[in-house]
Amino acid sequence: EGGKPNTRTVFRPGCKTALRFLGLFSTQHVFTAAQATYTDNILRNLDPDRSIFTSVTHRDLVPHHDFDSSAKVGKDLSLLQVKDARSLLFDDRLRNFTPQPQN
Repeated sequence: EGGKPNTRTVFRPGCKTALRFLGLFSTQHVFTAAQATYTDNILRNLDPDRSIFTSVTHRDLVPHHDFDSSAKVGKDLSLLQVKDARSLLFDDRLRNFTPQPQN
């Protein structure tokens, strides 16, 4: 906590512009299995004034959620209190769609 980040992150060209554009007609949330320190390091560069993402949820905020890599739990969008029918989840792990199979 409060230490120097031990990761290096490179954003694709146009990433910040695309997120800001999408924010004109969508509400964006971050829901990650990463720890708070890693998430904060990324957002410090991606969204320093916290104007892009409405909320940020990481594993330190959802202690009852099992983020064990062998678990089949997934990311439950109801924790974000968003309307499921109008939500999109982008993720690289199929198991994270388990709570919302229609997504």
